[in-house]
Amino acid sequence: MNEQAIVDDPPARGVSFWVSKGGFAVLDQALFAGANFVLNVLLARWLTPVAYGTFTLAYSSFLLIASFHTAAFTEPMLIYGSGRYEGRFRRYLGMLVAGHWLATLAVAGLALGIAAVLWLADAPTTATALGGLALALPFILMMWLVRRAFYVQLRPQGAAACGLLYLLVLLGGTYALYIGGLLGPGTALAWMGAASIAAFALAWPMLRPRRFPFRRLWPAKRHAPTDADLPAAVRADHWRYARWAFPNAGLDWIGANVHYFILVSAASLATVGTMRALDLMLMPYWQGMAALHTLLLPMLSKDVEASTMSLGHFVRRYVAPWSLLSILATAALALFGPYAMSLVYGDHYTAYAGLLGWYALILVPETVVGLVFLLLRAYVRTDLVFLLNGIFSAALVAGLWGGVQFGLEGLIYARIGVAFLMFAVALIVLLRTLRPAR
Repeated sequence: MNEQAIVDDPPARGVSFWVSKGGFAVLDQALFAGANFVLNVLLARWLTPVAYGTFTLAYSSFLLIASFHTAAFTEPMLIYGSGRYEGRFRRYLGMLVAGHWLATLAVAGLALGIAAVLWLADAPTTATALGGLALALPFILMMWLVRRAFYVQLRPQGAAACGLLYLLVLLGGTYALYIGGLLGPGTALAWMGAASIAAFALAWPMLRPRRFPFRRLWPAKRHAPTDADLPAAVRADHWRYARWAFPNAGLDWIGANVHYFILVSAASLATVGTMRALDLMLMPYWQGMAALHTLLLPMLSKDVEASTMSLGHFVRRYVAPWSLLSILATAALALFGPYAMSLVYGDHYTAYAGLLGWYALILVPETVVGLVFLLLRAYVRTDLVFLLNGIFSAALVAGLWGGVQFGLEGLIYARIGVAFLMFAVALIVLLRTLRPAR
């Protein structure tokens, strides 16, 4: 069968498109994010504060590795898979899968070695968490990769089906571990890998990537990197994107996770748990935006390739609707957030529920910043994204480190200030990137 035959024809980008494709994208992200959200709530209730803090830091470390994996494999696939390699996508995806296994198995082996050293150094809780992460890491990242492959083909319904299976396996297995007295940071992470295997097994026959031998990833040097040589062409394209996306990935991770490490150095693991509890209340919104970003990036790339992008088009079709959504989400969290925290966590974090309304103020500016960064990625201006990310990360670390001296409240207010600084700079960049048509 022709590989092109399994790629849907580009639909009209009207209301029906957003209802069907966008609805499935949000459903997919809701299932995966919902599974991880519920997992975190259950772990916060069932584990000791130290154990849950260990899980939070281990998972944050995993996200650093995942950000580099995304920069090398997933983001370039979303851009090139929907354009340059659309006609031979199954072979292209097979090559990415082969490269994924080579990279992640090497990292997992290194993590297992570090876990063994920590075990011998009498740090069993940290060692088991890192060991569980090492076992799960290749499978979680594989699941992330194949999920995004559905978006390249504008088939988010396939990703949503995998999300449902992931949710059922993850939460069912976690409960079984708890009932059996086996639940801990390491076993929770390892079971995330098991649930990812189930989702990957469902996705594989739907995507049908062509098997790509490892030895063909690096052909003989005499072969020039031409378009006829797929491995060389893919390596060149992905490296062109990833050479700036790699440092960007590290900076993105700083923006999303550095506050945990600042808190654990200035306060305690219990404070880290409180901060994580507040972050979880914002997570449904951010996961919904992540789903839409995954759908928007191939669309923006096609608009840029066809030279149909303009400032008015970008503001009307992307910035305006999602900014309105962020304002509504902020209002909802300010009004109902304390009640929601009490419902989710019981009496554990009621003393900090009043901070949630203030913390939610970051949604509006960071939503706009995310859209501007998405546009720059569609233009393959990852060098500019890196520059802006570097400035923002430096401001964030400095602001948070100064704010945390006044406790958790100071850290949150510093985060809000940096978010609005990022917003102002992003608007300037947007106006310079897409000048109004005359």
